[in-house]
Order: sequence, then structure tokens, then C-alpha cells
Amino acid sequence: MSSSPSSSTTILNSFLIPTIIPISNIVSLKLTPDNYPFWKTQLLHYFRGQDLYGYLDGTLIIPPQMIDTPHPDTGSLT
Repeated sequence: MSSSPSSSTTILNSFLIPTIIPISNIVSLKLTPDNYPFWKTQLLHYFRGQDLYGYLDGTLIIPPQMIDTPHPDTGSLT
């Protein structure tokens, strides 16, 4: 069994761009003091479906806002 170079190249060169569905398309009610349980249920399903729930429960670490990278000419971190 050998894999063709073109198929592995295609897999390596393809980028998956996540599509996030807007919350306004999912949640049917705006949050009020009286409807919190229903609203929370809708949002939990949304976050789980978008693979974002780990950021809420702490199982996924939030990536840093800024990443240090070397300057192409000087090599100093920016």
C-alpha cells in the first residue's frame, strides 16, 4: 500500500477555516431575569456545537493575545 504524493500534498496544502454560526441565528430570546435557564440551555448547546465549550469550563486554554516573533532583519523579538 503506497500513498500517492498528490493526495498527501493536497491534504497538507489545504486549510480548514472554521465557520462560526452567529448566536443571533441560534438564540430565540434575549436574556432577561426571567428566562435565564432557557437562555443558558440554548447557549450551552451552541458553544458545544461550535467546539467552544472548553473555553467556558476551563478544559481549553485561551491562546495568548500577542505572540512574540523575530523581526526578519534584526532577529529581535517584536
